Amino acid sequence: MKRFGTTHVKILGYDLFATDGPAFFTSYNEIIVQEIYKFTENINSSVIIDCAANIGLATLYFKLDYPHAKLITFEPDPKIFAALKKNIAAFSLHDVELFNEAIGDEEAELYFNMEAGHFGKLVNKATATRVAVKVTTLNNVLKNFERIDF
Repeated sequence: MKRFGTTHVKILGYDLFATDGPAFFTSYNEIIVQEIYKFTENINSSVIIDCAANIGLATLYFKLDYPHAKLITFEPDPKIFAALKKNIAAFSLHDVELFNEAIGDEEAELYFNMEAGHFGKLVNKATATRVAVKVTTLNNVLKNFERIDF
């Protein structure tokens, strides 16, 4: 898989869209193989918030392990967000809300430096590789739920 190039990977019989080969393999190893998000308690009827969903590997992992959990996902990069939406649709995941937004310390519109892998970031100035994104606070998200498990 090439760096910064969209490709398809077969996982559990479904096509997964990846935007960067090395980022995909790193995430796959951590999330799927090493199970870094494995909980010891049952959270099947709970809420999980993913503040940097990327292409959705963690979202997929959570829904497979905790199918009744509600997931709220945020991904500011518009190109990666498009892959995230395709992946959620390809796996027919339900009770997943997707937001093409960043999480920050205040509500604002900032610029996002698009990198297509793991290293995109919020910045203050516009350039050719930076797009305006909506930024919301985690407090604004948390106030909508009585309990958040992760």
